[in-house]
Amino acid sequence: EPTQFASSVAEIPPRVLATNGARAGNRWTEWRDANPGKVLLTAEEVSRLFQTVDALKSYGRRYLEPLGYVEVSIYWVDPLTGIRCKCRPDKLIVDASGCRIVDLKTTENIDQFRRRFKQYRYWLQEVHYRAGVTQALGYEPFDFVFLVVETNGDHRCGEFRLSSRSLELAFNRRIELLQELQRCLKTGNWGDRHLEPKEIELRTFEME
Repeated sequence: EPTQFASSVAEIPPRVLATNGARAGNRWTEWRDANPGKVLLTAEEVSRLFQTVDALKSYGRRYLEPLGYVEVSIYWVDPLTGIRCKCRPDKLIVDASGCRIVDLKTTENIDQFRRRFKQYRYWLQEVHYRAGVTQALGYEPFDFVFLVVETNGDHRCGEFRLSSRSLELAFNRRIELLQELQRCLKTGNWGDRHLEPKEIELRTFEME
């Protein structure tokens, strides 16, 4: 958050680093201890951070500028299993056209985001967030976009969405996982479970 940057981040002065750039020695220790609770970044890291932010602001303007609910926590009870759930969307844009969920992701290489999407089960995050927002608002969001920005290189940005077929598969898989969790909670038998995600497709949309 730009308004919190100065209070939460401290830029590391070169004088407290060793000649090889290592964070070691008495000067480093004293400076670190004088900045408790802050994220400590080098000048290069700070510069790269702001380049990333600027790229994202330029590319994702139509998602970032509209008013909305930012990082709002939503709690609900799953109607099928009775399991208490929570989600925290990065941003909800609610207007006359309906509700849109925007989730920000960073990656070192945007060309590899599809692999990370499956690896970290972002498809499961999407359908879980959709379920929570639907419970909160009484109607389903018409859009969910993963707004992705590179932290290296040219700081390329992109939008990623699940195809309609993959969205249906993801919803079904979430139900299966919740039912499995319900059985484990009831029996106390967790066993050695390997709940692997099914293959999920992605579509990429370029900005017009």
